[in-house]
Amino acid sequence: MEISSIVPLQQDQIAPAAEMLARAFDHDPFFRNLVPDDEKRLKKAAHLFAFTLKIGYRYGEVYTTSQNLEGITMWMRPGDVAINVWRALRCGMIPLIFRVGPRLMKKMNAVDAYGERVRKRLAPDRYWYLAVLGVDPDHQGKGYASELMKPMLKRIDREGLPCYLETDTEKNISMYQHFGFKLLEHVDVPEHNTQFDTMLREPAST
Repeated sequence: MEISSIVPLQQDQIAPAAEMLARAFDHDPFFRNLVPDDEKRLKKAAHLFAFTLKIGYRYGEVYTTSQNLEGITMWMRPGDVAINVWRALRCGMIPLIFRVGPRLMKKMNAVDAYGERVRKRLAPDRYWYLAVLGVDPDHQGKGYASELMKPMLKRIDREGLPCYLETDTEKNISMYQHFGFKLLEHVDVPEHNTQFDTMLREPAST
């Protein structure tokens, strides 16, 4: 399967893609800890994912399975993983603060900053960063995650580069191990009741 078998996300698809990802991650431990209120979580998560996808659209690579948005994956390119203040502002950080609230935004930024420090310690000098992988709940278990991952991993293998990611569920760990990722470290974020596992995939021989 070549990279052309998945579709680059278009700018006008960011809002519906963010809503899909909010549904996909509604039961994720990180988002349940971030927004415990069931009635507010979907809306706030959609705002957060819209901001994240804007960053990926401008500075990374975002793919979907089709125009129906069954699944979304977002990658940050080697050597260009960190998001600086200018990029965040350009992608709507100020409106996001008003939409989700300063307290939630402060916690999100603290967890992201801690994750970035962990990446600098554990990850190689150059690597692809898998920032988002989500499949619509109505389409989970139908192979869309593989459809998204395989062509990109094939491309990255040709480049001879590793991939890095974080996840916070045993189910996801097993899935990523299927794609060749190996566990690096279990991480507890101080003072924020947040945990995640780091994983790395070395390039396969081609």
